[in-house]
Amino acid sequence: MPSLTISKRVSRADRLQRIAVLQERDRRACRKDAAVFVERHCTIEDTSGAVMPFNLWPFQRDVLRALQDGNLVIVLKARRLGLSWVVLAYALWLAVMSQGIRILILCKTEGDASESLDRIRRMLERIQNDPASAHILADLQRPAKERDAVTKLDVGGSTIRALVGTPAAARSETAGLVLCDEFAFQRRASDIWRAILPTIDGGGQIAVVSTGNGASTSGGDGAEFASQWERARTGLSGFTPFFFPWMAHPERDGAWKAAALAAQGDEERFKVEFPETEDDAFLFPDTNFVFSGAAVTAAVELGRRFDEMRETGEMPPPSNGMMAAGVDWGDFRTHMVPVWELERGGVYVPPGEHAATQTDAEAMTLAMLEKVGRYDYWFGEERYDSSFKNTNRTFVKTAEALLGRHDPIRKIGRPNSVPVAFAAYKSMTVTYLRFLLRRTLAGETTRVLAISPTNTVLIEQMRQLQQKEDGMIVKGNDDAVDSLIAGAQPLAKRHRALVDEVQV
Repeated sequence: MPSLTISKRVSRADRLQRIAVLQERDRRACRKDAAVFVERHCTIEDTSGAVMPFNLWPFQRDVLRALQDGNLVIVLKARRLGLSWVVLAYALWLAVMSQGIRILILCKTEGDASESLDRIRRMLERIQNDPASAHILADLQRPAKERDAVTKLDVGGSTIRALVGTPAAARSETAGLVLCDEFAFQRRASDIWRAILPTIDGGGQIAVVSTGNGASTSGGDGAEFASQWERARTGLSGFTPFFFPWMAHPERDGAWKAAALAAQGDEERFKVEFPETEDDAFLFPDTNFVFSGAAVTAAVELGRRFDEMRETGEMPPPSNGMMAAGVDWGDFRTHMVPVWELERGGVYVPPGEHAATQTDAEAMTLAMLEKVGRYDYWFGEERYDSSFKNTNRTFVKTAEALLGRHDPIRKIGRPNSVPVAFAAYKSMTVTYLRFLLRRTLAGETTRVLAISPTNTVLIEQMRQLQQKEDGMIVKGNDDAVDSLIAGAQPLAKRHRALVDEVQV
């Protein structure tokens, strides 16, 4: 707050009037900007319990601004970055400045819920007891009734409630703000998430803050948080995502990391607790993913831009004038993924993945023709199993029966369909796709991989594909990934020199 020092030469009445003017200016500034309220009037406690002013770091200020702007926010973070204090201070600002609002805080344990509410209560009490800050609370309404001080805190006419995160708690009342602290560690998180959304139907906010606790495919408590993070990062949920690694803390450096890692004694656990990358945050024991989750997210973001360019006619045609239809013949399901070659060997997977039973080859072929539009194309097929081969219904034969020979299929040697010997080319093509993904994540403009967000099966399978310590891929749900490999393997062969340079 601006200094209230006033010359003694003026009368007491004049001094009081000037103080009132300064206090009103302060109230207006705090109402306009939550960061002003936090830094002028809020206090926090360090690990020893010592009280100190709340001096915001730049990244904390960014989150606070996003919240004040009304955004739905999800934060993936390293531990001990003060972000829980930030969202609690925002809750107090909102309660003071928006009288009558209801705020709900969902925590992983009863102790955490009690501590969260107590932190706000202590901040509020210190404001009340500070002569330089008490005026901020002058306009608070009178509480409608006395409330349970253990789970509820009245801030004038506003109510803040802190509970253990359960679906029932999430449905307990309509809220203008719902805070989910350490959401990745809350049991039945998926049920809680579904219960939360209706509570803000009237235009409220959700703020989710957590460290990681396993990937979206882990099946554990952290899977829902990881899934919502991925949706936010790819623009599917409307949430504003923030990721803060351990080095976001201004007092942490390489020496701090070395000491913290030595104390932890487990490098993988250190990465989860204090990640440097998004992928680190979602590690879980004994799992090695083939593709970087952050890189897949970057590929989906680029794919969204390419989709928009196709809609507006700005997208250049495939570099060879043709589309590839990557096909994986399965025992129960056959998958097909379109492959659009980009400049200098990049790959764009436009909308068009399609799956069907083996007997639906005709319908699948027609679906692909509809998706690729005016471009000629060829098929890259994984060698299908012998039982299906005997039915003699390959995609090329089906397409030619429907459309006539080479219309619009352009002949690529003999036969038109190019079988992929996976034993020879799968590893090479996976290496090439990882090379493209790394360039995509680095923000390069050529030799990148872009995936339309409409190809949901492919994206999910790429995120969950695992490999063993010897590099062998773990067999699982991979028909869409194998389809991409089948369609992209000629590019990997053509750019073999680049593949050989990649250090996987």
